[in-house]
Amino acid sequence: MLKSQRTVSIDPKRWAAYACAGLAAANAGAQTAEADTITHIVVGSANNGELNVGDTKFFNLVGSGASAFSIFLGNSDLGGGAGNALMAIADGSAFGTFAGSVAGPVLSSFLYASRLDANVNISALNFARTYGYLAYSAGGANSQFLGQSGFVAFAFDQGAGSQYGWARLTSVSGAPANTFVLEEYAFADVGTPISTGQVTAVPEPSSSLGLLAMGAAGLAAHRRRRKPETLKA
Repeated sequence: MLKSQRTVSIDPKRWAAYACAGLAAANAGAQTAEADTITHIVVGSANNGELNVGDTKFFNLVGSGASAFSIFLGNSDLGGGAGNALMAIADGSAFGTFAGSVAGPVLSSFLYASRLDANVNISALNFARTYGYLAYSAGGANSQFLGQSGFVAFAFDQGAGSQYGWARLTSVSGAPANTFVLEEYAFADVGTPISTGQVTAVPEPSSSLGLLAMGAAGLAAHRRRRKPETLKA
């Protein structure tokens, strides 16, 4: 009795189709990666980033004029050198409309901004607040920025979906003045993940390319597991 093993052959046209699919997936992944961006702006004292008692300042995110979205920082003069600092996302170039959200809790009916460390996943936070108090005079025990520095997370929507970002504040004087410097801020495209302190987008691998790779690996595993068939002469 003679024994022989059956070989498995794949049509060259099919391999060519696999190759084309892989190239198309790779190109699609590259295009997606190019579209995913994080905009990072350095402010600091050199670029009018100080927030002193009585100041109201806007720092542009996107757009201009009435269609702009901006970070609003204010420090209301409470008298006697005391200030009430807060942050919001404003719609338009003037104070009056809060269009975005600042991450933070509501305590005793007051809205506070959460003081965050670096590397916090922003999209996982609570954005039910339209604005957030940073620090209030010498009181406001729930103010997380009383004499403290840190990150504030925010979100806004231009109509295409939520965009997330962060602002880094340095405390210059604590209570009661509550003055700060906005050191820098950053925000991501719609659908692009961002963490506090992150300034560069990390592109995700193309799902099509991943599926194609899984298919090739599965084929190789199948061929390894397959037992040779015995043919009778």
